[in-house]
Amino acid sequence: MVENVPPAVCGDPAVVVTVSVAAEAGPTVIEGVVPVIVPSTVSVAVIVRLPAVFNVVPLVNVCVLTPRVSTATRYPPRIATMSANTVRTGSMSTARLGHTATLLNDGRVLVAGGTQGRGGNLASAELYNPSTGTFAPTGSMNTTRELFTATLLSTGEVLAAAGENTNAIAPFLTSAELYNPATGKWSPTGSLNTGRYNHTATLLSNGQVLIVGGGAHLASTELYNPSRGKFSNAANLNTGRTDHSTVLLTNGDALTMGGYDGSGGNIGYLSSAELFP
Repeated sequence: MVENVPPAVCGDPAVVVTVSVAAEAGPTVIEGVVPVIVPSTVSVAVIVRLPAVFNVVPLVNVCVLTPRVSTATRYPPRIATMSANTVRTGSMSTARLGHTATLLNDGRVLVAGGTQGRGGNLASAELYNPSTGTFAPTGSMNTTRELFTATLLSTGEVLAAAGENTNAIAPFLTSAELYNPATGKWSPTGSLNTGRYNHTATLLSNGQVLIVGGGAHLASTELYNPSRGKFSNAANLNTGRTDHSTVLLTNGDALTMGGYDGSGGNIGYLSSAELFP
């Protein structure tokens, strides 16, 4: 069902898009204003998210004001079937858990490592191509690992750092390696100072990678310098933590929050947060 949409009214130089949709869950209205520099060609996309599966055919009001002409036109947009369900795509070459998935600059996704439980940790990697919806094997890592981090560097390479290797005598890894998308191969780089897993790795605005916490509720942090290929110790956290989150803020600071400090039970679940300037 589609509700009537009132005529667009031209005001400031802008494109006004109004979509009114009535669905099984009730009417949903989305309106947005997009400033434009005229004369220009503007393409406006409006996404309506609805909780049920149905076809939607809304009308769109587009108002464009130029120095000479003021028009209000109603356009029937191109509409696809909207669904609350996911869409199947190709399967990976290898079943895996505790792996990483990193979006590369060319749009492909690098999937690496992980575990198959009693089948042991994995060194294999594969690439997902969204244009074909398929996975294809690529070069394997030099070390089997799970619960590690894989960070896209400003160079376009991917840094795989630390993690766990349950097959090793020392399961908490300090090793790191770089993936080159152009060659599909991995090469060793400098080692971390502390073995860790379930840590975070965040690309900073200066191109370095901040490694935080992990392992047995570590408070230590490290910085990876891609130009030198080395890790160096950085300031410790005020609270040791694992399974936390770290995000780069727009001001360049890194915000670390939550996680677990190992104190036992629900008490160990953290609400605290701290900043790495």
